[in-house]
Amino acid sequence: MGENRGIIMNKIYGGLTVLLLSSFVNFASANDIYITQVGDTLDLDIVQDGTGNTIGDSVTGVDLDGSSMTFSISQVGNTNVVNALIKGSTYVGTWTMDGSGNNIDFKCSSSTTGDCDTVTANIDIDGSNTNLDLYIGENDDSDSTNVTLDIDGNGNILAMNLDGKALALNYTIDNSVGSSASSNLANTITTTVTGTGLTGHNQTVSLIGGDNTIDITQSGTAQDQTVNLNLQTSGSDIDITQSD
Repeated sequence: MGENRGIIMNKIYGGLTVLLLSSFVNFASANDIYITQVGDTLDLDIVQDGTGNTIGDSVTGVDLDGSSMTFSISQVGNTNVVNALIKGSTYVGTWTMDGSGNNIDFKCSSSTTGDCDTVTANIDIDGSNTNLDLYIGENDDSDSTNVTLDIDGNGNILAMNLDGKALALNYTIDNSVGSSASSNLANTITTTVTGTGLTGHNQTVSLIGGDNTIDITQSGTAQDQTVNLNLQTSGSDIDITQSD
């Protein structure tokens, strides 16, 4: 019936490597982690196993500020929360979520200060009814963004806003198990891609299962904007809008 709370507040100018592990046998327990980091060369790995885990929340998010950051998360359980704000020149991370009813809010260069020049993010969600908000380069265009997203489940809602000069977004959605039974099992994905597009914006969408809603908007200048669709679906609604 207990609760673990981890609070890390660092201001450093060297390298920092942190591994945080939280696990619970009692399902009523929760793991809470709050982090404020200022400094370069961060390597942060977080592993949480349980229900109601929190890595930041709507009031106190994870705030990482510095260049050359690696921030990876693995959560197993339901109703988990991640709220992270990244401000740094280079970010690499892998996020793995196994469970349902999770809420993820990831922002890179979405504040009035800081930027994310180079972003590489791999997000793997296995479960249903997850809300994911992904914002990259809102304050200042990312020079290079590469996002790979793999979702296996139903009833997930994703909103992605990406602003960059060179951008690759690849995502696979699979809700083939029981997807036709009810409309509330459908996934809803909205992606908005903007920016100068100096070397192009590319999206690859692989959709397996039915009754999904996909809304894609691309805008930019100078180079090509491309959407590649790989579809094994029925009853899905897909809208694509492209403009210079």
